[in-house]
Amino acid sequence: LKLHYDRMDPTKTPSYIFADIVQSLQNMPFLEIIDFRDILPFEDVCGSYGRASLPNLHILLVQDCDKRCLNLWESLALPSVCSIYMEIVELDSGSDGMLRSLVASHIALPGGSTYRHICVGDHGPYDHFIRFSAHSTGSTVKQTSRRGPQHSYSVEQSPVLSIAYQA
Repeated sequence: LKLHYDRMDPTKTPSYIFADIVQSLQNMPFLEIIDFRDILPFEDVCGSYGRASLPNLHILLVQDCDKRCLNLWESLALPSVCSIYMEIVELDSGSDGMLRSLVASHIALPGGSTYRHICVGDHGPYDHFIRFSAHSTGSTVKQTSRRGPQHSYSVEQSPVLSIAYQA
């Protein structure tokens, strides 16, 4: 099962809040792929909405602005084999600790993968993103290239952590 939601109209205020997303995901434990692109509502997320347990999730792909991506990741209980792709525009320096904590927590999950291939860098002088990816096998390294319009991924792939953010 895949949940894909792409590009909220920036001129309209969404009819939902962050809590609605988390509560909806709590009712979807069989999801295998979440692909959210520019849909997270802008709001200060304070307070706990609980965590959505997604034991069957293989791919979490979130592309959005600021700390919203990290708040979503933090609100999900994911299996250790879940590949995570985050592309975050305008991540402030205050969120660095949260990002480090989320990555560390994910790789420390029981039954987690060993990440044997690390990629760091960008794609040119006009790419102002910091890019990091960790791959459990070499076969997924090319799948995180940003040269194409989208990531390439599949539920059968080996786990990947791919983080890109504009500092």
